[in-house]
Amino acid sequence: MLGRLTNKIGRNSVTVICLIINLAVYYTIFVTFPYDAATENTAIDRPFLPSELYTTLACAVFLGFGDGGFNISVYGALCTIFEAKPAPAFAVFKFVQSIVAAGAFFYCAHLLLPYQLVILGTTCLLATFSFILLERRLQNAPTLATVQAI
Repeated sequence: MLGRLTNKIGRNSVTVICLIINLAVYYTIFVTFPYDAATENTAIDRPFLPSELYTTLACAVFLGFGDGGFNISVYGALCTIFEAKPAPAFAVFKFVQSIVAAGAFFYCAHLLLPYQLVILGTTCLLATFSFILLERRLQNAPTLATVQAI
């Protein structure tokens, strides 16, 4: 579903839509989950709104869509940049992604939820803006066919 949407409206648009989805979910988590939900018993801090099962499930679904859209955009960019040998590029991408996930597992047990959401939102913004800059460079760069014709 997201692959066809990416082909239709472009990777930049899909990436910005996924950014908006993820930031909206982060805000929803901020107002519905207790601040100490990741570290302790949640009886101390109460969120702004009560946490409901359906809200939690909706957050999970929308985070899945947002993450899927980001991954499709990154995979498409990697295939475009490393057209001849994409396997090493994917290996490096997955390696870096795994290292960052391991770091997140480490700090997750020590930081309160609002700080985790700030980290997620900031990295989401930085990733989106970096991706848009990369896409613009790819669009302005001469293609291999143009270089060979010169």
